[in-house]
Amino acid sequence: MVEMLTSAVDVPFCLDSANPDVLAAGLSAAPGKPLVNSVSGEEKKLGMVLPLVKERGAAVIGLTMDDNGIPKRPRNAWPLQRRSWKGQPGLASLRKMSSSTHWY
Repeated sequence: MVEMLTSAVDVPFCLDSANPDVLAAGLSAAPGKPLVNSVSGEEKKLGMVLPLVKERGAAVIGLTMDDNGIPKRPRNAWPLQRRSWKGQPGLASLRKMSSSTHWY
């Protein structure tokens, strides 16, 4: 699908898939700097998705939810954002590479 769209448009792609293999294929076919949508703070998903994002140099839209779901209070979202990055291999360099990382 991504390869077909690259011939039709000349804009960055925003990719979203719960399947890491599909995401990897989309990232490898996407031109320019792609954007990966809906990356949650769930430990298992972070471990699978963030290495792909780092390898490709993609930007990220992160969701403030983790294995416990969405925080009930907005003030609890900030620690979740920080915890999502902490302890992930190579994420310090990912943060520097991807200046357009947003959390919702």
